Amino acid sequence: MTILGSGVSHIALTTGIQQLSMIKTVPDRALSALFVSCCLFLLYIAVPRFLSDLMLVPGTPILYRISAGATVDDQALRVLEESRLQALEFSDNLRAHADLASTYLRRAQRSEDADNRERFARLSIEASIKTTKRSPQNPYAWMHLSVAQLMLGPDHRAEALTAWRQSVKAAPFEPRLLFQRFQIGVLLYEELLPADIAVLQEQTRLGYQWWNYKFRAYCRKHGLTEWAIFLMPGDEEAAKYLGN
Repeated sequence: MTILGSGVSHIALTTGIQQLSMIKTVPDRALSALFVSCCLFLLYIAVPRFLSDLMLVPGTPILYRISAGATVDDQALRVLEESRLQALEFSDNLRAHADLASTYLRRAQRSEDADNRERFARLSIEASIKTTKRSPQNPYAWMHLSVAQLMLGPDHRAEALTAWRQSVKAAPFEPRLLFQRFQIGVLLYEELLPADIAVLQEQTRLGYQWWNYKFRAYCRKHGLTEWAIFLMPGDEEAAKYLGN
């Protein structure tokens, strides 16, 4: 009986171990399959984005030069444009859309041909809208949209004003946009509501306070000195400085 009992116990133990091994193996295989699937999914997402970011590289130094205030030629702008279009072939890259909006706007402003100017302005609007839909707090995209809409003529002034408002709302104090907001606000002055005029006055004051020397030079270059003085009523010191 002892021998038989030991045999039965050994068989039962062996069977139990095999069953436990099978129970353990099934989840391990499932986890392995899940891990592989996750890796493949991540690669599916990451590789196109990596390639998209890689395509941005040739145009990035040009973008830095523009941001620093340097003048670039049309060939450089075409390189910048092409790098962003190639990036979009791999992924719906938000940065590429934003850069295209800026690039197309510059090409529109430089163009001496009316048809090309309108074409690039519309391309800038298209890229700006794509940017603002995904990044509504991007003040630069709203400003690009405002300027491009204004370039299309009187029928687009309402859209230009809406975008101008959104740019200020997204970032009330953005030094690199203060002068341009002041200028566009002046161009849209006939459409401004009292609340808009108050915003324009504040943007003008901020521009002057941020860098009065550069602001004065900007006003002189664009014939805006009298407007600047008008929009800062009661500030005799600013009026005297801007007028000298």
